[in-house]
Amino acid sequence: MGYPQIILLAFYAVQVIYAMFNDGKKYTIDPMWFTASSLFTLSLLILGGFFDVWGVAQLVYVPLATITWGTGFVKSGQKVYFNFYGTVITGASLLLLYLAGGFFS
Repeated sequence: MGYPQIILLAFYAVQVIYAMFNDGKKYTIDPMWFTASSLFTLSLLILGGFFDVWGVAQLVYVPLATITWGTGFVKSGQKVYFNFYGTVITGASLLLLYLAGGFFS
């Protein structure tokens, strides 16, 4: 496991901890946050070799990431609640997808 994998795990850990402390609180959706977060994650995945070989995991990730990014723009300015359990489930699902795609090999 290299630096991209360690940084991505730390990034997800910070997101989960932040969601845990803010569970149930409202926040305003900012599309620039989604864009920065998506580009940061994408760059770590590229550096970590996730896209070196294209398989099912990569073909599932690209539309999911695109939908998430687009949703951030559609819901721009709306107030939503932090959901700790949703954050944990989403993070775990993505980490399993990365594992299946060879990111942690």
